[in-house]
Amino acid sequence: MDLIVCTIDLSLADPLVVDWAAMIAQRLNAQLRLFHAIHTPSDSLHPTTEFERGGKLHRLREECQTAMARLMTAVDVPCRSEIVFGEPVESVEAYCSNQPVALIVAGSHGIKGLKRLMVGTVVERMARVVSCPMLVVPIKTDASAGIGRLGICCDLAAQTPQLIAAGGSLARACNSEVFLLHAMAAPLLPEIVEPDGATYSEVQQTMMLRVQEQLLAMVPYPLYADVAVSAHLVRGEAQELIADLAVDAQIDLLV
Repeated sequence: MDLIVCTIDLSLADPLVVDWAAMIAQRLNAQLRLFHAIHTPSDSLHPTTEFERGGKLHRLREECQTAMARLMTAVDVPCRSEIVFGEPVESVEAYCSNQPVALIVAGSHGIKGLKRLMVGTVVERMARVVSCPMLVVPIKTDASAGIGRLGICCDLAAQTPQLIAAGGSLARACNSEVFLLHAMAAPLLPEIVEPDGATYSEVQQTMMLRVQEQLLAMVPYPLYADVAVSAHLVRGEAQELIADLAVDAQIDLLV
């Protein structure tokens, strides 16, 4: 059976993150694992961790176990906790590389400004190193766990059908609508439009319709039979406009 790993940081955001993880685990008939890594900085003069002396390491583990047990009482899926000692990102990557993990669920605290520029965030670093899919839950969201509309960020690369199939599997399990989202980053310049009688705007519209058809052609046929699929395009840079497009379409989860 597949495994959903929910990373816990023992903050007030944990119940929301666990709620999302449990909802997906239930839909996919997967087991849920709550994972927490106790960060143990090394003492520069000793090979052991600086928390080991005085029994602090043992107390930290007990506190984590109590908090994890409290979170597990709120879920209705097979669930257990996993507590390790080490750097969080490295610990998650090592743990998931040896388990049949279908998805990692993590919360984002929305760190901005100089701190993000200098050190990044745990979630960003985790997304770079793990080899399995990852769901990031913004902890400031007011929405409860639920996926009525699932958006898939698409380009026209060879890997896009695989991405659509993966997102479609989750949409099918959650009975969600699928929105294929695409940004045309390089529209035609007016001076290179051939003089065939069509206006610049008409040429642009034709291009968007062709891309829309290409995206829909990448959708596996069985997915059409189970959920509603539509394609939505905007002109401009994807990193600037896809997020706005997702908000306008009221997307609950973005792949």
